[in-house]
Amino acid sequence: MKTYLNTVRDQAKKKGVDLFTAFKYAGLPTSTYYRTINGTTEMRYETACSVLDAIDEQYKRDESAKRTEQLRSSGQNVNRRSARKGIKPRSLST
Repeated sequence: MKTYLNTVRDQAKKKGVDLFTAFKYAGLPTSTYYRTINGTTEMRYETACSVLDAIDEQYKRDESAKRTEQLRSSGQNVNRRSARKGIKPRSLST
């Protein structure tokens, strides 16, 4: 069975997001990141969900920035809706 930490690491690697940045973006203290990475404590379910949401949000922002850059380099007008088009949000079942 995969741990929460391994799941979060795999998702961050798959989407090319720095795990430390995702923890900070989720509003978690840096001490939580270091304790989790060093194996001092186990990651909680709520923490894993927060970090996964932060990874997805950072990925969406990165993709939006790439699309905007592509549109600008081709000389087209940049519209936020067209830049974010095709990026679907991840939803968690509660």
